[in-house]
Amino acid sequence: MIYDTLDRLGRYDCIPRRSDIQRFLARGDLTSLPPGDVPIDGDALYVKVLSYEPKPAGENFFETHRHHMDVQLVLRGREVMEFCQPAALTEHAAYDAAGDFQFFNATDGITRVTVGAKEFTVFFPGEAHKPGCRADGYEGLVYKLVFKIRSNA
Repeated sequence: MIYDTLDRLGRYDCIPRRSDIQRFLARGDLTSLPPGDVPIDGDALYVKVLSYEPKPAGENFFETHRHHMDVQLVLRGREVMEFCQPAALTEHAAYDAAGDFQFFNATDGITRVTVGAKEFTVFFPGEAHKPGCRADGYEGLVYKLVFKIRSNA
């Protein structure tokens, strides 16, 4: 898991397709993109454009991906993203191969990070994360880009 500011994205050589993501981000006013999936390179790299009101953490589930890593970039608003070690997870639902996700519950060993505008997180395949949680004192929408990068693993 990585948490940092957008201006420091270029320092992370461990993020595959980083230069493609940086080119996409340089294209202009990203907050005018409508919600939905934007293809960049088929299933190998695409971006989910999201706009939503964060929920209380107890209403969300932890998720993992087997084949994709997430680069989650908040452009507007603020949310909490939780993460934890695999040993703390209990299965909530079976793996969905078409969507490449599985949902889990966890009550122990949870770490929380508040992610604001122009900050990002990276979750590698298998890393449990729970995005979209309401940050203390924040009421409003979050506008976010989630780059999905297919892993070769």
